[in-house]
Amino acid sequence: MSKKEFDDFLRKEEKKKPTIDWDDQKKWWLNKLDDLYKDIQGWLKEYIDKQQLFTECSNIDIYEEALGSYTAKQMKIQIGNKIAKIIPIGTILIGTKGRVDLTGDAGRVRFILADKQATGPRIEANVFLSEEERQNYEKQKRARAKKVDWAWKITTSPPRIKYSELNQDSFLHCLMQVCNG
Repeated sequence: MSKKEFDDFLRKEEKKKPTIDWDDQKKWWLNKLDDLYKDIQGWLKEYIDKQQLFTECSNIDIYEEALGSYTAKQMKIQIGNKIAKIIPIGTILIGTKGRVDLTGDAGRVRFILADKQATGPRIEANVFLSEEERQNYEKQKRARAKKVDWAWKITTSPPRIKYSELNQDSFLHCLMQVCNG
């Protein structure tokens, strides 16, 4: 093999490489976390105002290979002597655009970012007969991804994963679950 053949090979591979703006991805993820915490503060406002529970946010460091190390917020909810934490796990995950865990002495509940219409994961397998076919598929997939309405959902554990809506009632149920079992 000659140097020219290798140079051609490298140019072809460079064209295949997806261009992802990781800084934009990280900003998007941190904004989604902030939105979640604002929703939770709103859902808990009447209890906070009556001093029946307290919330506090603090920073934690997260490492994801594509994003490196970054700082994100976690939330602590104190109800009497019980403490629940909402801990961000990350955004570069299989099957979701982000995950946080609600943890307490009695367990853990996972919240993920998924298509607002989704009720469970969608598994897809593709076979391409040419590079051109693969590139066309990737282009269409990116266009569809831009149209997704991302929402926080509650997810069950494998193997039968189901998503349910995260709202005030479901959040309060999850909070009781991780605090009391």
